[in-house]
Amino acid sequence: MVAGYENYSNPRTSLFVTLLRTYFLEIVVVGVLMAFWLKRSQGECWETSIGQEVYRLILVDFFITIIGTSLAEFVRFRIFK
Repeated sequence: MVAGYENYSNPRTSLFVTLLRTYFLEIVVVGVLMAFWLKRSQGECWETSIGQEVYRLILVDFFITIIGTSLAEFVRFRIFK
């Protein structure tokens, strides 16, 4: 979406920049999560912390997917009725 506004002359360049941007964002997210986990108290097992965070991420993703899909279907139904 952002690459469309950047007006690259070559589609390959647009794809490459978008992939780099996506990978960089993933690295930043993983880095922030790792910093958060490392700063936690040492009394708790690190596997437990990671498991709890993954469980939270899965639940949030599930609810956002359900709500997003429901909203999209409702809007599509109202527009094309």
